[in-house]
Amino acid sequence: MRTRSPGWATAAAGVLALAAPSPAGSYTGHFAELESELDARSLALGAPSTRDERRLDRALDRALAAMRAESGSKARDFKTLGKVLKAIEVPLAGDGGIDAVVDDLVADFDGEVGIERETLVALLDGENDPRLRSRGERANLSVLTLLGESDRAETPLRKARLFSRAYRVAHRAAAFIDARNDGSAPHPCDLPETPGGVGEFMCSVDGEAFRPESVSVEVTRGTGGEAFSHVRIAGDRLLPSVSSVSFDFGAGVFTGKGDYVVAPDRILRYKSDATTYVASWGRVTITKWDEATRRIEGRFYFDATELGGSATVQVRSGDFCVCRFPVDAE
Repeated sequence: MRTRSPGWATAAAGVLALAAPSPAGSYTGHFAELESELDARSLALGAPSTRDERRLDRALDRALAAMRAESGSKARDFKTLGKVLKAIEVPLAGDGGIDAVVDDLVADFDGEVGIERETLVALLDGENDPRLRSRGERANLSVLTLLGESDRAETPLRKARLFSRAYRVAHRAAAFIDARNDGSAPHPCDLPETPGGVGEFMCSVDGEAFRPESVSVEVTRGTGGEAFSHVRIAGDRLLPSVSSVSFDFGAGVFTGKGDYVVAPDRILRYKSDATTYVASWGRVTITKWDEATRRIEGRFYFDATELGGSATVQVRSGDFCVCRFPVDAE
């Protein structure tokens, strides 16, 4: 396993040093133990012959490939671990050797998640920007919810996966707020203009961060110029796969600030390659709408089901801000 170098420290005497490297924790050794355990299961499996064996073989391959990829920070370690746990949670449930190593990891996570949450709370204590404060408070609530779910988890694998997600939620929010405050992350309205507007768009899909390469807003006014006949907001990503999260509001639905619950004329979608998931439950909240400056901000979350299938996805912690988008007439 490649040497891992954790990369985030926390507040000390009220001074935040988010960019400073921290000493390697015992979790790195437990990562190596987990990799050894997975490797042993893979070797013992040999040539899989049954359907269950082939499923386990694929899960082990995915998990080991993720663990052996390059990693340059603690945050990336925890993202990798989330992928590993997702791959093995079902096929290796009840495996005593895996459970023992994961129990050790969970003990380490308790401290790691606590450090990241303390960092986030310390940033919020001195934050005056209401938008950044709101985002941080939502992240903190998500972390507390995940920790509560972990307390009720029935297996060490499930508990570890929830801890991994809690760490990543706290870390992303703290890093974003810190970067915005020190000027290294410009406000989206200060970025160069693009045809669909400029801005930022982020959420999680089944617990994994979704950060699109581009975000756009399409606004079309009706014939009379008074009502909106169509409004679409979308974040599109090309790597690691072609995917998007989008909202479409039908004629006369969009009125500016307010809550928009999923309905036939308020369609929320997640698309991954050729598979489309349509929301059956969820909400988009528009927190800012300024047509004069062409600026829109909001939050969202939804559950979606595969179109023509039964697979589902959960989209959570959605946040967007787009500026200088075009408004067209029909």
